[in-house]
Amino acid sequence: MRITHPLLSTLLLLTALTAPSAAHASSGAVVWSPPTLVRGSPAPTTPPAAPAAPAAPAVDKAPAIEYEAEPPMGPPTPPRRRVPKSACKANKARCHAQRPPQVDPRLIEANTQRTRLLALAATGRPAEAAQMLGGAAAANADPILYLAAAQAELRDPQVKGEPLVRALHLTQEAQRLITTPTDLRIPAAEGPALTVEAEALVSYVKGRQAQLRHQQRGKAELACGATFLALGATGLALLVSGAALSSRASAALGAYDGEDAAYVAALQSSKQRAGNLLTAGAISGLFGAALGIPLTIMGAGDLKRARSGPERPSFRLTPGFAGVSLSGRF
Repeated sequence: MRITHPLLSTLLLLTALTAPSAAHASSGAVVWSPPTLVRGSPAPTTPPAAPAAPAAPAVDKAPAIEYEAEPPMGPPTPPRRRVPKSACKANKARCHAQRPPQVDPRLIEANTQRTRLLALAATGRPAEAAQMLGGAAAANADPILYLAAAQAELRDPQVKGEPLVRALHLTQEAQRLITTPTDLRIPAAEGPALTVEAEALVSYVKGRQAQLRHQQRGKAELACGATFLALGATGLALLVSGAALSSRASAALGAYDGEDAAYVAALQSSKQRAGNLLTAGAISGLFGAALGIPLTIMGAGDLKRARSGPERPSFRLTPGFAGVSLSGRF
């Protein structure tokens, strides 16, 4: 039988709507459900307000960490400014001041060649090294090689004669090239130091030559003085002999009372010969003493001066030295 009562239809609809709400209520959640409609009941009111959500538990905040302020650093280094090419054309001095110094390739080549030659010269004898360095210096017009060749000539502490003459010539050539160079072989900043070294070499060579002259002259003066002193001693001996002979002849003549003319003539001849001996002895003795004594004194003085010779300079460019240092970047 089919029921068409309107109240029963409404109840069945409400039951179907409240079934999911009951399931939520069983889980503990507060769910609003509409009221049951009954014939003759008042109109439904608005749904109740939802309860306030429970407040979240208070959580202790972590204490703030305080950091000490670092000491202030110096002012930051400003970055290097790059000058544009247009500014370089307008102000060349400013651009050159900021660029690193450049070394002339000719200086690099000269220093490399010089290093090789000096290392090669160090393996040979001083005379051979001086000859090789002198030839290379003349071929390349290099004042440093001239000075190195001069110092190789002076390696022997007892140098004398021709090596001194060659060393002086090599040093003078180096001075000429330092003053008026024919090619770029040394930096301009090295010129004063090389000039001082060349002057020291010239002073040493001339001092050594003067020392050898004093030595040679002193020996000659001593030899001459000894010869004249020997002559003076011979004259003194003649004086003694002549005085003795004259004394004997005079005594014999005074004691003889005879008439023998030959004996008297012999005594007169002996007395005359004694007079000649006295004269020769006096002359030779005085001459020998007058010349021998001063020459001996002068020779002794020259030998004393020869013993205190010039001070040897420190040879910086001896074989094995690589040459002057070049400043700049390669």
